[in-house]
Amino acid sequence: MIFQDFIYQLQYLGIQDVLLPFILIFTITFAILQKINIFGDGKKNIHVVIAIVIGLAFITPHVLWGTGTDPSYPYLSNGMLDLVVVMNAALPKVSILLVAIIMGMLMLGIFGREVSIAGTSLAGWAVILTIAFVAWAFASSAGFFGPPGTPRFFGFYIDQELLTLLIIIAAFFLVIMYITKEDNNDPGKGLGKKLKDLMGEFGNVINK
Repeated sequence: MIFQDFIYQLQYLGIQDVLLPFILIFTITFAILQKINIFGDGKKNIHVVIAIVIGLAFITPHVLWGTGTDPSYPYLSNGMLDLVVVMNAALPKVSILLVAIIMGMLMLGIFGREVSIAGTSLAGWAVILTIAFVAWAFASSAGFFGPPGTPRFFGFYIDQELLTLLIIIAAFFLVIMYITKEDNNDPGKGLGKKLKDLMGEFGNVINK
């Protein structure tokens, strides 16, 4: 197919292994520097230079010492961890998490529930579970839990069917807890309020 050949051509040119990781690291680094203003106001040019350097430093080991034989092998030819391979393997898992969150919100909306996680007591659990999932995605892609892509729980490998069942049970439990809980907490306090403020600040940085 023409589209498939086009994707293969982009892969051959290094779009996935070089350009996309560089753009992602550059964007995240630049946004953080713009937010914290460690060099003071009006130092956008310095932030750009630092972000470019960090982005190049991130992809250079992969370009120079990447094996290129197995896309799932997370180590360079010198034995060091290949960060580009780890990131490329972890991002689809993180994307699945985002899709699951959006689908959960849509389901709650269909059943007539107002979706407002950042202002409720459920926000704390949502943040903890999200951080844990992202950490697991990157750690498993780096091969810390055995062969890359093989899930393991407390040292024991589990198959995809059991993992899917556990995720469904956890998601069902969270939805039931959200629907049946009583909002007795002050929405202006707690981790949910802090998360909401953090999201607002990040949005302001993006809009600048």
